[in-house]
Amino acid sequence: MKPRTSNTAHATIRWVGTKEFRPPWLRYNPAILVDSIPDLDMTSVSWDIVVREIKACSTDRTFDVTFQFASSHAPHDLLAAGLDFGLCEGPGVCVWRGMVNDTFVATRNPVDWYGDNRSA
Repeated sequence: MKPRTSNTAHATIRWVGTKEFRPPWLRYNPAILVDSIPDLDMTSVSWDIVVREIKACSTDRTFDVTFQFASSHAPHDLLAAGLDFGLCEGPGVCVWRGMVNDTFVATRNPVDWYGDNRSA
């Protein structure tokens, strides 16, 4: 059975991309990248996130976001306060840099897990 709750992160992210600015919502699910954590370093697996809330907090393309992993099979326990991460658009192309400020456990409808074709 898929988890019905998961770690949810509040983070501050800043655009570092060199091409056209694309906010991390609706148009794509960015993949998270953390070089220091093997499960999140993209050498063996890539985990997409889903942005649940986003608010501009400055004019320099810095945003406060709330996000969860898109897959129920992701390493949800790795989302923790103080985590420095990148968000990638395409294979390893980091366009956002951020830090998790805090986390909380949130309910998630099992049918909303992205990319999961397994029964709930």
